[in-house]
Amino acid sequence: MLNAIDEDCATRAAEIGVRYRADQIASELICIGYGFGDRHTDEPMADWLAQVGDRQLSIVNPGINSCPSRFGHLCRQVSFVPKGAAEYFLHLGGDAGSYTQRTMRSIRAEKRKRMMMELLA
Repeated sequence: MLNAIDEDCATRAAEIGVRYRADQIASELICIGYGFGDRHTDEPMADWLAQVGDRQLSIVNPGINSCPSRFGHLCRQVSFVPKGAAEYFLHLGGDAGSYTQRTMRSIRAEKRKRMMMELLA
């Protein structure tokens, strides 16, 4: 059985291993629903982008449409997809869903917009 220290070490080793492999092979990172609100997540993403100039970060989030200033010169490597997760995955699969599904997604999108406007007001 792992104690808390061993568990933490195992977690860190796994993170480093994943990060190492991603540094070696990944050229695009797609983040669904991310909004640049967590510096501890932003920093590794920025480091990853900075290592190779042709890497791309795609943010799939209907409420995010601009790169934060702390990403500075990396903003040219960041693109924004103004869709919710379900809509994005359906788009990838080439299936827009049934009329009812499309209508429900549209209603949810409108509700999200209204909530965002109320929060920002």
